[in-house]
Amino acid sequence: MQKLLDYLRKNEYENVYIIRGLIHGIKDFHYEIIRNEYNCIDGIVAIWEDEKGAALRGNTLECSKWFDRLYGEYNLYELEESFVQEKLKASDGKASKGSIAYNLIMVYKPQGRLFEARYVDYIAIDKVEWYKIAKKFKERYNKEFIEFEPDNMEWLCVYREEEVIATICIEKVDRDLVMLSSFYVVPELRQQGIGTRLLRDVLRDYGDRRFMLFVDHDNTKARKLYERLGFKLHKRVVNIEV
Repeated sequence: MQKLLDYLRKNEYENVYIIRGLIHGIKDFHYEIIRNEYNCIDGIVAIWEDEKGAALRGNTLECSKWFDRLYGEYNLYELEESFVQEKLKASDGKASKGSIAYNLIMVYKPQGRLFEARYVDYIAIDKVEWYKIAKKFKERYNKEFIEFEPDNMEWLCVYREEEVIATICIEKVDRDLVMLSSFYVVPELRQQGIGTRLLRDVLRDYGDRRFMLFVDHDNTKARKLYERLGFKLHKRVVNIEV
């Protein structure tokens, strides 16, 4: 597995979900590898069976075969934009079985920069509390969170009285790399700086790590927030969702 991890780490921000699956043993995760004539890794398809998701990496020919096999049945994540354009062009540009979404990978690397004192109080919750919050947010806001895996995640919440008003998930992926997800402020309290303060405190409190996150290409407000706090655009990638 070490050789595969070394191969993936060459583009670790794009391959973060695959690396996570390998290191942390995600239960529904499996993969196939293609090797070249020198027995070096030439490509990988990673599949999350429960959510019907897949990521294709490596040799264009093999990726094309995997794409043809999985397209329309699986969500395809973090694809190269040029690859997707060529595949859709070959099929007359039709994507009737799925919807195309562009995501930006944004990266934060500490450079001795310190924020001021903490602005907001947050607490880490356990999985029992997470289930209650996830259910409430689904019913009240139609917001779905990723599954909470306590072995490699911390889920932080800001409470006002007994109600959760903001959340963020901190996921240790590999070495010093942390992925942020499920960053959410309840709609009625947005535009008050709560999310900015929470994210700033997380960047401060979690210290000398590299952070990354995905943001919808069209979500300009979120992108501007991340840029203000020191995140840089790494790459634009494509999801094709069933």
